[in-house]
Amino acid sequence: MTLRSLPQPPEVFCATQQGLADPIRHALSPLRGVGVLVDPRPDVGPAAALSAAVGGLAKGRFAPSARGVVLPVDHPLIPGAVLLRLSELASPGALAYPLVDGDSYHLLLGFELATLKDRLAQGVAAGDQMRTLLRPAADRQITQAILQELDPRGLWMQQASTPQDLARIEQVLRDAAPR
Repeated sequence: MTLRSLPQPPEVFCATQQGLADPIRHALSPLRGVGVLVDPRPDVGPAAALSAAVGGLAKGRFAPSARGVVLPVDHPLIPGAVLLRLSELASPGALAYPLVDGDSYHLLLGFELATLKDRLAQGVAAGDQMRTLLRPAADRQITQAILQELDPRGLWMQQASTPQDLARIEQVLRDAAPR
């Protein structure tokens, strides 16, 4: 499952640095409903960009109970089943995220809009980073066993930050292509 194959394509917001907004808009143009936001404070990490995106969602047609997923753009192979599970697990007062070796993977979050907005308001105001948005006692985690079930090949952790990473991912995609 990919974003393009969903019956109702989701709203997609991508926060980026000033100079990358137009190329990203172009790259995402085949998807309907894509919004590209310029990160208002690129020097303070992803929490400020996420806050801007959530502010855009909250001003739009989305109810506070709307659910979604935040994902890192440098992880292009996250299977739809993982994203769907994160969205399903999110609820009022609880974010959802994977656990990797017992530690939260805080850059991949399932959320309920009101909950994420509240946590961001508290965290960004204090200059906190993404990890501080989590409340392990209240949140819902996806264990490694569930991740293995949803993504047996472990594709969700494939990061593309360098040209070598991208070449490796392109090879994974070629190997997975139907013949």
